[in-house]
Amino acid sequence: MRPVKDVLRESLQYMGIEPEYTEEELAKIEDTVPWIKAGETTIFEAQKQLEDHGFQPQLVGEGNYAYRMFPASGTKLVRGSTVLIYTEDAMPDQMTTVPNVTGKTVSVATQMLKAAGLNVKTDGVDSGNDTAYAVAQDVTEGAEVQVGTPVTITLRDDSIGADDYVEGVPVQG
Repeated sequence: MRPVKDVLRESLQYMGIEPEYTEEELAKIEDTVPWIKAGETTIFEAQKQLEDHGFQPQLVGEGNYAYRMFPASGTKLVRGSTVLIYTEDAMPDQMTTVPNVTGKTVSVATQMLKAAGLNVKTDGVDSGNDTAYAVAQDVTEGAEVQVGTPVTITLRDDSIGADDYVEGVPVQG
């Protein structure tokens, strides 16, 4: 059975009604890291492409052309995530240690992961009132990963009861 949210979204699109998002909702929407031509795309073009997709570009190196981005082109990330642009003279292997965010509120977990230079994706239930907390993370605590790696945290929110769901989707009252 298809989730109710998918049926509603498709019905509204069919009727020509476009979605309107709050700033908070826009911040949770995912987009795809755009493609670049290594050695041909200038750093300015790469930065503009990333900004147009809602990402925060961070330049690594002092060259004039983009040779690599991390996370790589084609990766889905939440808007506002940092994408590193490496130039021809950059060392592309800056590493960081993944912190343990299990049991932390969504805001604390997000702050910890961003402080470590990581991008954050969320899965699970979040009521939006900072009562959600991380029950799992997809990259193991203590793992050495490249700066910019996306880490997905699975959220749980005990303030939302089981009766507040329809097919696993929270119902706003």
